[in-house]
Amino acid sequence: MSGFLQVVGIILLIPQGLVPLGYRLAGHEIQGWQLARFAPADLQIPASCALALAGVALILIAASAGKKPAS
Repeated sequence: MSGFLQVVGIILLIPQGLVPLGYRLAGHEIQGWQLARFAPADLQIPASCALALAGVALILIAASAGKKPAS
């Protein structure tokens, strides 16, 4: 399960969060498969940040779920 969470977290962080944020800040009007690029123009940066934060959260949850409790 932690592997699945890591994969989804990485997808949310990089191609759904950081890449559209970079496109928006650079002024590119490319609208690919990134979810944040389909939001209204004034909500694209907050949407990219939210997706990136969700990705980081999933990666951290996966890392903590992968640890075995000390016995």
